[in-house]
Amino acid sequence: MVFRHQVRWPSGLRRTPGERVPAFCGTGVRIPPSPDLQTNISKVKKFTLTHYYSFFSPNKEVAYILFKPSEFIDFAEGQFLLLEKDIDSKPIKRAYSIATTRSQLQKEGVIGTIVKRVSENGMSNYLVKKIQPKDNLKAIGPLGHMKLDENAQNLLLIAIGSGLSPIFSIYQALIEKNNFQKIAFLYWERTSDFLVPQVINKIKSFESTKIYNQFFLSRENKEGFQKGYIQQGLDSAIKFLGTNFKTYLCGKPQMVEDITSKLINDYKTPKQNIVFEKY
Repeated sequence: MVFRHQVRWPSGLRRTPGERVPAFCGTGVRIPPSPDLQTNISKVKKFTLTHYYSFFSPNKEVAYILFKPSEFIDFAEGQFLLLEKDIDSKPIKRAYSIATTRSQLQKEGVIGTIVKRVSENGMSNYLVKKIQPKDNLKAIGPLGHMKLDENAQNLLLIAIGSGLSPIFSIYQALIEKNNFQKIAFLYWERTSDFLVPQVINKIKSFESTKIYNQFFLSRENKEGFQKGYIQQGLDSAIKFLGTNFKTYLCGKPQMVEDITSKLINDYKTPKQNIVFEKY
């Protein structure tokens, strides 16, 4: 079985059998009503996040946001938090994947996420355009089942658009622990205007003989990036990794489905070696 966690609109939440708490990636997702989900949320930690600092993409539509939590959060790279804020006198809750690592929380006291603004109001607009230093948000978590397999030696990490958050978290954790053989990282975005330089530069700094990075832009020609889509980079990435690897994938549903199908059918990747989320 392929491990997957998906939100469908407007019909609600799709979960794999036996799964009680879903995972999400990318830009904030509204949590649909679910007795099982609400029961699990009631059991996890509630705390406060205080805005510390934000880094922005050139077009100011994407932000890498760091918070100071009111207490230590015992999370696994790949999980998400449920954030709550009163906006226009209405309580808004959205799920955002964690983009930082446990080590960063322990050493620097920060936890972060990457947010793309998706509307002129709501949570993403607040987080990208309106949040001020020392603003507080309520938070619940950690939640979700996308977690790094500590035994995986060769890893294919694929992030699509604002699905970068959990993949960036997992990538950084692998670098910190240095217990892998090879990593191939593929990332797609429309244009470089949506890329946060501090995030991209950190990823580029990881490059070594054990790491293969490739960045794709579908609507722009730019030095250091390939024009096109991630599917074009699979051959090179898999040639670098070899035949036995674990895949973590997060992004838009259609692209996730296309890439997953290609991995299974064209590259004979075992289904149990693919972990994906859709936003």
